[in-house]
Amino acid sequence: MGEAPGVARVSPSAVPAFTAQFDRLWSQFQSVYPSFAYKSVDWRAQRVAFRERASRARSQDEFIAIAREMLAPLRDLHVWFIDPRGQVVPTFRPVTIANFDRARWERALRDAGVITRGGDTFEAMVGGYGYIFIGSWRAPTDIAALDLALARLRDAPGLIIDVRANGGGNDATALAVVS
Repeated sequence: MGEAPGVARVSPSAVPAFTAQFDRLWSQFQSVYPSFAYKSVDWRAQRVAFRERASRARSQDEFIAIAREMLAPLRDLHVWFIDPRGQVVPTFRPVTIANFDRARWERALRDAGVITRGGDTFEAMVGGYGYIFIGSWRAPTDIAALDLALARLRDAPGLIIDVRANGGGNDATALAVVS
């Protein structure tokens, strides 16, 4: 039987590396993740249930699949992996985002004369109000462009900063925007 495309095989001598990766991952979550009780996840039980399987992984892709399964009960959009090919691998995908209909949003912005500020940042006047959409905190936000947008929208009677579809990213980027 042939190898699956894109799956790198790991030699048996690398197996302890998966155990070490698992232990680091589990310990990091144990020390910083705040929502185990809120989400009713017994984190110690997750370690017992998944550590042995992770140690038997035959590839980095297989290890990530096992770790994703362990993290899935957290139902957290802010937890993801980057696989060996550089692709983002989420541990949770919601069926819908209840308060955001992208097709409807795109139609509304087309009618509002949206200005793209780069990446996932847009500016417009919507119903007479200033509107800034920030779709991600992943890439550095051009603070100078954001300041310019705020200056242009200064005379609007109100300002809407829309982050409904923002899946998270880098805290430093979010804090820079807030400042």
